[in-house]
Amino acid sequence: MPSAYPSSAIPLSDDVGTIVARKAMGHVRVGNRPVAIWPMVLVIYATLLPREVSIHVGENFIYMDRLALALTMPWVAWHLWNGAIRFVLPDWLILILGSWMVISLWAVYGADRALVSGVSFAFDAVAGYYMARISFRSLDDMRRALILCTPGFFLAGISLGVESVTHQLLVRPFFVKIFGGLHYASGTENINDVIDVRIRFGLMRAYGPWVHPIEAGLHMATLLGIYWKSGIRGWPLWLAIAASATAIFTVSSAAILALFAIVGMLLYDWLTRQVRELTWPVLFTGLVIVIAGISFLSKGGPIGLFIRFATLDPSTGYFRVAIWQYATQSVLAHPWVGIGFDPYRRPDWMLTSSIDAHWLLYAVRFGLPATLALFFACIAALGGLFRAEAMANVADAGFYRGIAMSLSMLIIMGFSVTYQGGTLTWFTILLGACVACAQHSYVIDWAFWVRRKPRVA
Repeated sequence: MPSAYPSSAIPLSDDVGTIVARKAMGHVRVGNRPVAIWPMVLVIYATLLPREVSIHVGENFIYMDRLALALTMPWVAWHLWNGAIRFVLPDWLILILGSWMVISLWAVYGADRALVSGVSFAFDAVAGYYMARISFRSLDDMRRALILCTPGFFLAGISLGVESVTHQLLVRPFFVKIFGGLHYASGTENINDVIDVRIRFGLMRAYGPWVHPIEAGLHMATLLGIYWKSGIRGWPLWLAIAASATAIFTVSSAAILALFAIVGMLLYDWLTRQVRELTWPVLFTGLVIVIAGISFLSKGGPIGLFIRFATLDPSTGYFRVAIWQYATQSVLAHPWVGIGFDPYRRPDWMLTSSIDAHWLLYAVRFGLPATLALFFACIAALGGLFRAEAMANVADAGFYRGIAMSLSMLIIMGFSVTYQGGTLTWFTILLGACVACAQHSYVIDWAFWVRRKPRVA
């Protein structure tokens, strides 16, 4: 079907005093037709609503981010049908991920279960990604969306700080009074959510509107890299940085480590402009050498060492290492379609079958193809960002690096944290945004082998 998108570029107007709106050299907006930002902004705000705000339909619970995505899917489908984007490698890998989730559950449980639970999980893994692919046609589009979402991020961060200092949960109890307690579906069993309130270093592990402090901390931590390098100026920048700092109030080792990781990447990025010999390939090469050395010398390998020394609670670290040990055995025994929602085999002292690692969870539930599809989609997205950065002007090149920093952090933390709720949707949105804003840099088409010269606007 012929594309409904004209080939002429339509320049975007600047938001005075807030956006650096310079056209990047080599930058194109695929299709070059303006796309409304408000549906994407609506979905991002929905990720900041508590899971108590939900609609129960049969065995499924429709949370607000899922509802917002469902309402906008006809809009997304229309744009896809009319050729809004040119499919590149990460797009196909995400499509494989969603399809394999349904196929694997079909193989394990049959058609009925696959068409209910499988479609729900596939929707959560795919919808936010394609929503971002349609919405963000340029870095300027992403800047505008970030500015509009800044008040929401700031208010969510304020709730974390107030809860942590006062030792009182505020957000979720308020919504419980209106919508009732949180119940969520895990397989065929409905589980009542239990809020575990803990005090560390005189601060309560704050939840805010999230399902867990870790999710809250990582969600906030991603903002630092994105906003700091975005080129946004004025109050949106400083409110967003303040919001990212509130990740500390979750008193989560994962969140604090994520903040330090992004700060470290920002410092290294500054050093690369001061010392010519320091480049990102040098850093990546050094990391590969360190990881290889740890794999050779450490009994638990790099993942085990990372988990042990990156947790504030040693017992938590030990339990996560055990999860990797026994859940990996399940993956090796069922590598193709996984075991669905059934518990993996483990010792009796491991009372719960929860898996605190996003990559491992997908492999256990849906098989290795699902994990590999998502992982390599993330790697391909990073590659696209680095190629786009090489063709961009100074302001946009920095933004590409900032987005890459936040996505890299989520990839790394996925080895010790499972993304769920609004944070999972945010992860898929960020991944889609990475591919969307750097689509012009991809030189591999749908056949993976046909090279194309990037078009220059």
